[in-house]
Amino acid sequence: MRAGRAAAMAVGAMLALGMLAYPAEAVQAARDGLSLFASNALPSLLPFFIAAQLLTRSGAARLLARPLRPLWRALRLPDAAGGVLLASLICGYPSGARQTADLAASGQLTPQQTLRLAALASHPGPLFTLGAVAPQLGPGGQTIALALLLCCALGSLAAGLCTGVPKTHAAAQDPPPDAPSLLAILPEALRDGCLAMLPVAGAVCFFRVATALLGACGALRFLASLCAPLTGASIAQALPHIALELVSGSAAAARSEGPLQLRALLACAALAWGGLSVQMQCLSFLGRGVPAGRLIMLKAMQTGAAMAALLVLWPFLPLRQTVFAPLPPSAAATYPLGALLACTLLLGVWMSQRSAGGAGGRRRSPVGRVPS
Repeated sequence: MRAGRAAAMAVGAMLALGMLAYPAEAVQAARDGLSLFASNALPSLLPFFIAAQLLTRSGAARLLARPLRPLWRALRLPDAAGGVLLASLICGYPSGARQTADLAASGQLTPQQTLRLAALASHPGPLFTLGAVAPQLGPGGQTIALALLLCCALGSLAAGLCTGVPKTHAAAQDPPPDAPSLLAILPEALRDGCLAMLPVAGAVCFFRVATALLGACGALRFLASLCAPLTGASIAQALPHIALELVSGSAAAARSEGPLQLRALLACAALAWGGLSVQMQCLSFLGRGVPAGRLIMLKAMQTGAAMAALLVLWPFLPLRQTVFAPLPPSAAATYPLGALLACTLLLGVWMSQRSAGGAGGRRRSPVGRVPS
């Protein structure tokens, strides 16, 4: 707790000092962030947020997810979670986190189920992937974008399975379905959808300013120089953007130099990871009921699993033969990145299982008490 508070104080102090040292860059970055939110995030997320609220409140999402009920039961999740997963696949970040928080607040999820559903319902949106990322990948971009969506979904499934299997289903039974009218649902869906955009706007603006300040003081160039011997200069310049922000990270990944397969892998990492900006948006909805460290570790595991799935799927994509050209010798420097990614994935699995075991031990300790 003390370390986390010290880190928050350090980040706040550095951000304040950075804005004082580079006021013009900070103001321009905030303007760019709000412009990006208004031109990209708002039109692509707000209609889906409202649609997701309508599907959930009307019960349509649960009906659409009913054919896959055995899957939800195998994952030890209530039936209502099926609607959340379906809506998250359609709407993308951070819709799944918002609806997961709603289910947890209504008592339909245990804490462990909340963490599992938060990991499972964490996907990039198809509108952003097909409309923004695919054109930057060049020929075959639409096919690659569909593969990226599939790989991100498989990665989230792998991350969700690493949360530990709950021994029971939901803490409370699903509420009986009612039949509210459209005039009762639509105003609430509009209100909640618009309110949900506020954390998105704040996160986009904050991380745009943070990225601009890091670039102004030379920190991004320093980080790129540290990564360059392992990954190459082009990839090293893209990695800080991938780590911080989804939009700029996916653009930097798709436009980096190198073979199409390598650029697709970087784009997969950007989409599956989502950047710290997306993760902060999700945590703003989930609150303190979900451990932030564990959720970020699960996102790292999802990223590694998604990239591994893309490597397996790549030879089967219907692309032109020129796309399957072997990597040039200059790209051999990127192989340590794969080794680092594999080590991160294994470390994440170990830490997740250790944390789950410790949590299980803590939960089992009160059971042995005999009530007086």
